[in-house]
Amino acid sequence: MSYPHVRLHIAENSAITWNDDYSSLETADLEHLLQQCRHSLASLEAELTRRNVPTYPISTGKADKCFEAMERLVLRVKLTGRLDNKAVENVHVAMHTLKNPTTDLKTQAYQRFIFDILRLYGRDLFLACVGSLGKHKMANMNDDDRLGLLYLLKQKGQRLKVDELLQFAVEYQVPFFDGNIS
Repeated sequence: MSYPHVRLHIAENSAITWNDDYSSLETADLEHLLQQCRHSLASLEAELTRRNVPTYPISTGKADKCFEAMERLVLRVKLTGRLDNKAVENVHVAMHTLKNPTTDLKTQAYQRFIFDILRLYGRDLFLACVGSLGKHKMANMNDDDRLGLLYLLKQKGQRLKVDELLQFAVEYQVPFFDGNIS
């Protein structure tokens, strides 16, 4: 067990952790645990705010689903050694969008988002993101979902970094971020 660690106590000698199966718990117990967790979260955030430490939003369900799609793409790449046709198409669209000006508002939002991913997290995570999610999904995310995904990339993105993605970044000419994309 790693620390810090959270255990949820249901009764005197009965406890579970956040990643245990909750199916055997009574609904009333689940409701009480959820309420206590919300109070704990608010208390932790208040203490961090008091210490002038920035807190980050909890990722949204949409951001979690997007990250899971990225994990599936990385697994597929590791197992097959290739990107599927849809991922290749998504990468081509992203590269075109990254390098060309646009006046369309949705495309501008997508362009800024993929530029941020490239700038903050590198070519491999850029490729995992655009390859798995595509323009439509990324352009239609709201700001909270985008922020949630950036947060997940910051927290868990390291596990998506595989050599194969860097090889594809070269193959599909994903630029290095140098302050200017050309």
